[in-house]
Amino acid sequence: MTSTVKPTELQRKHKEISQSTTAAEKAIEKLQSNNDSIKSLVQDVCVTVGQQFACLHTALEEARKGVVEVLEGEQKQALTQAENIQVHLEQRRSELMKSLTQINKLSRSKTDVEFLQGYSEWKKEKTDVCIPPVHINSTDHLTSYIHVVTDSTQELCDLILSCYKEKLSMLCKRGTKSLMVDSQPSALPDQETREDFLKYSRSLTFDPDTAHHFLRITEDNRKLTNTSPWQHSYSDKPNRFEYWRQAMTSESVYMGRHYIEAELSGEGAHVGVSYRSIDRKGEHNSSCITGYDFSWCVGRNSRGFSAWNAGVETDCKVTDITRVGLYIDFHRGCVSFYNTTGPMRLLHTYTADFTEPLYVTVWLSKKDNMVYLLNAKC
Repeated sequence: MTSTVKPTELQRKHKEISQSTTAAEKAIEKLQSNNDSIKSLVQDVCVTVGQQFACLHTALEEARKGVVEVLEGEQKQALTQAENIQVHLEQRRSELMKSLTQINKLSRSKTDVEFLQGYSEWKKEKTDVCIPPVHINSTDHLTSYIHVVTDSTQELCDLILSCYKEKLSMLCKRGTKSLMVDSQPSALPDQETREDFLKYSRSLTFDPDTAHHFLRITEDNRKLTNTSPWQHSYSDKPNRFEYWRQAMTSESVYMGRHYIEAELSGEGAHVGVSYRSIDRKGEHNSSCITGYDFSWCVGRNSRGFSAWNAGVETDCKVTDITRVGLYIDFHRGCVSFYNTTGPMRLLHTYTADFTEPLYVTVWLSKKDNMVYLLNAKC
């Protein structure tokens, strides 16, 4: 009986694994095909964007030409006006100089008769000695063009930037949903007991290539301890955390439901989940799982026990916790943290549109802090 059952069980398991392997290969092919489509589409979009910005540049050039034409028109009008007035003044000057020449000639008359005759002729001409006032137009209004163009340019720049920023922000808020390579999720009941969660338990291990130099990994890569001030001679890796004393698991969770349990020890121990894209080298808060936009975690500090996301702290209003459960439901878009030290109690739940696989990530800020990833089925 036993010899018959075991081969049958092995055959069934072999078939299941083979089917899962085939499904994984097909999913990888779909992802690669989707990546190629994304690259091609982005190139097409970039071409269109370039064309639209070229149109914008053309419009700006036309606007510049329009302003220059207005200024040149102002210049032409002002110079023509000045030229016409100058012609008139030159004519008047010629007339006055002619009259002045006649007066000088009269003053040199040799006889009274000659003077009287010349004077009589000069009087008939009725020389006008008045010179019209010359009005020089103010150039202040030309200087005002600078203010108009400067103010308009600033308004347009602000409008363009705000318009792009607002519309792109609205577009980004819609989110980029994950590519679904599985069938629609089945409607599973909400979990109520620890046994319900254990159906989705995952056994994870820490990735040594991510561990900070002050962190030691032991017990089959399940235990992480802060050994400050003792450093470990880990080789340099692009995935290794350099500033924040953190480490990430080798395995990720993606799609479906997943449950992980961990033991925590020490004030400063934090555990949660994060996207793989978290910055490994930065010193800013966004490189820590408590400050990163796509990290969700819980941990103990001097104020108590809190949940963290994107730098926002939420007090869990509990203190004596040594074991926590992490429950991730991709389809519902939630990650929940439970106190499993005693009776299972919800600490906090975050909702989000998960677009990437999640990795369990740990931050141990102080000496002797420890996190141990449990095999929850045991």
